[in-house]
Amino acid sequence: VFKTNYVHGHPVAFSEFCDVYIMMAQLQVTQHDENDKPRTEIQEELKDIEIDFAQLKNQVHRERIQELDKEIESINQGIHPEQILRMEEIDKKRLRRLEITALRKKYQELHCQKQHDEARHRADYQFMADIRALRKQILEDLERQKYRLVKEKNKLDDVNLEHTTVDQIYLKQVQEQWLNTLSEFKYIQENHVLETLKADEIEDDLALMGIIREEEFQVLAPSSSSSSPQMSTISRPNICDNNNNPFLSQEDHDVYSSGDRLYFGQCFKKGDAVLVIDSTSGRYTAKFLSATDSEVVIQRPDGSKTRLQMSLLKEGKYQIHLKDS
Repeated sequence: VFKTNYVHGHPVAFSEFCDVYIMMAQLQVTQHDENDKPRTEIQEELKDIEIDFAQLKNQVHRERIQELDKEIESINQGIHPEQILRMEEIDKKRLRRLEITALRKKYQELHCQKQHDEARHRADYQFMADIRALRKQILEDLERQKYRLVKEKNKLDDVNLEHTTVDQIYLKQVQEQWLNTLSEFKYIQENHVLETLKADEIEDDLALMGIIREEEFQVLAPSSSSSSPQMSTISRPNICDNNNNPFLSQEDHDVYSSGDRLYFGQCFKKGDAVLVIDSTSGRYTAKFLSATDSEVVIQRPDGSKTRLQMSLLKEGKYQIHLKDS
């Protein structure tokens, strides 16, 4: 019985296969005996090669470690080329981000400033609107009070006219005549001022006359050019100060008023500059406008009109004088 075998991929018979196998075994034994010596030498050479390779490998590792140490040292000193490139890139990115942040900050500041300006403008506008509304309300209240006072005054004037006696009407006519007379004397008074004697001259005259005064002689300063001369006048009834006010002289007790003219120790006419002395608020300048039996109307420098009660003038709470030019 033959069984097909394959040697090197070719079919052979079993007997032939056995012969081939025996020959190959013999050949291997022969080769083994012949190659024992070279094999030992080769193994020794391989060992030498492995030792040299290990030494070279260690040397390469040492060189690599030295290179790494040099790189680390250059990095620590900041002179490593790659580090320099990376740092330049980092600086560029940092500067760019700083520019973007600065622009964002500038925009936010501008936006906040605009919001602040807008809010302040609204507050100012609202403040001015409130001021205008308050001023309008105050003016309306003043107009209502003024209208009410004028209405009450007209009622009182009507009542006074109903109860005016014949003597009062005659006295009013006399006052108007005296005011006209005083207006004629005003020009003479303003342009012809008499100089008073000096105290020494008066003393010499009295000594020549043989008159010796027991009391000290007091020389009065000359009155202003706008003061009126003393003259006999018809005094109104119940017009003197009941409190004996020291600020009113005897000639101040005679008060005549006629529309745009007033005699109150001095002659006043419409448009004269006057000095008003208030016992509470001080003194101020004004312009005389008109006068009645109950009040005197003056105009302040700001254009506002003030009404001074005649009773308060007589009591001395208000004093009115012509302003020296």
